[in-house]
Order: sequence, then structure tokens, then C-alpha cells
Amino acid sequence: MIEEKDSNRFDRGSYTSSRHWKMRMSIDRAMFFITAACFILVLIPLFSILFQVFYNGLRSFKLIVLLNEGGSPVSTISGIRHAITGTIYATLIGSAIGIPSGIIVGTYLAEFGTNTFADVLRVVINTMVSIPTIITGVVVWAFIVIRVGHFSVLAGGIALGFIMIPLVARTTEEMILLVSPIYIEAGYALGLTRMRNTVSIVLANASKGIASGVLLAVARIMGETAPLLFTAFFSQASPSDILDPAATLPVLIYNYAISPFEYWQGLAWVAAMVLILLNLDILLITRLMFPETHQSD
Repeated sequence: MIEEKDSNRFDRGSYTSSRHWKMRMSIDRAMFFITAACFILVLIPLFSILFQVFYNGLRSFKLIVLLNEGGSPVSTISGIRHAITGTIYATLIGSAIGIPSGIIVGTYLAEFGTNTFADVLRVVINTMVSIPTIITGVVVWAFIVIRVGHFSVLAGGIALGFIMIPLVARTTEEMILLVSPIYIEAGYALGLTRMRNTVSIVLANASKGIASGVLLAVARIMGETAPLLFTAFFSQASPSDILDPAATLPVLIYNYAISPFEYWQGLAWVAAMVLILLNLDILLITRLMFPETHQSD
């Protein structure tokens, strides 16, 4: 009788355990399918946009489009070379301003940011990240364009640089804070000064993460439109120097897409395709050059 009761008790426990296990497996499968469905729902609009851009862009694409500058909307030989050139100029100027300034600010906040000035600076950086970029364009327009008297690709680059500074600064600060204290203490043990330790040890260890964030910031400013409407404005010719107004790919897309001319609308699709390819190239370079910085993605 005792053995029979023990056997029955064991069977009930096994049955309960099996029932709970099946329930947990059912919940696990249900959550997997829900997650997969949400993932597919997120990808649908992304791939639909890419499909539409590349479908329409390839329909209007000709090699001459990349080689010729802008012109009349009824001309079939005008292109977008001027916008590609303006985008490169504005991005280079913005990078020349934003990258070193952002790295310096981020390093200061991470290494010396324990005083009131650093707290205020951190609030300013966070605010600059949050405000719409069109406000940056309006500010640069008021302080530079109006005083100079004309639009220029230099003003556009300055606006992009101001947008880039807080992005690079936040990335730099976060990457420096991830550096192990062991390396920092080892530098001090070798007799390095704080500045030398920061440059030779801290920044060296955080350089890959910082470079990854810099490339992503470059991709971000390359697609900005609103601040360039108030600064670089637009032109149908490539800028001869940085003081000339210039078209950029985002602004060209905006102007040509709302025009009533079919050829210009086709050029807008081509420009959108080129801009997406440039951004995808930057993201691909970031992944290939700094794979370890994306292991947690």
C-alpha cells in the first residue's frame, strides 16, 4: 500500500510537471511568433520605401544624370552632379567643425565633468540633441547669412557642424566611460600626467567606438534638409568655392519632388537613391571596420 501511494504521488507530480512544461513551451512559441510578426511589421514599411525609391530611381537613372549639372526642367540632359558636389562640400565642412569639437567636449565631460560648468554643458549638449534641426538652420541664417548678405555652402556646413557636435560629444563621453579603470590606473602607475593618460590610454582604447559614432553622425548630417534651406539654399551649378550657394541632395529632392515637371521628379528619385546608397555605404563601412562595437546591437 505504501509503495502504491508513493507511486501515485510520483505520477501526479510528473503529470503536473509535464503540464507546466507544455504550458511554458506554448507561451514561449506564442511569444516567438508575436515577436517575429512585430519584426516583420517593422520591416514592411522599410522595405517598401527602399523598393519604391530604387524602382523609381532606376527607371530614371542614366549615367549622364551623375555627370551633368542642373538645368532646365524640360531638358533631358540635366543632372544632379551639382547636388552631389554640394553635399560633399557641406558634409566635409560640417565634419571639420563637428568631429574635433565633439570629441573635445565629450572627453572633457567624461574626464573632467564633475563641476558646475560641466553640468551646464551637459544640459546644453542634451538640449542640442533634442531640438529640431531647423532651429539650428535659422540661428545660423540669422548670425551668418544675414550678416554676410548671401547664402553659402560654408553657412550650410557650419549648421551641419553644430548639429554634429552634440552627437559626437555624447558618443565620445559614453565610449570613454566604458574604458576599464585598470588601464587608466596602469597609466598613472607609469607616471603619465592626466592629460597624457587621457590622450594615450583613454582615447586610444575608446577610439573604435568613437570612430563608429563619428561615421554614424556623418551619415545623419548628410541627410539633413531643413537647416540647409536657410543656409546653403539652392543652385543649379556646382559651387566654385565655399562662399557660393549650393544645392545638396536632400534639398534637391525637396525642390524637384514638389515641382510639376516629370523629368525633375525623376531626378528627385535618382537623388534619393544616391543618398540612400551613400548612407548605406557609411553604415556598411562602420560595421566592417568596427564590428566589435555592434556586438550588443
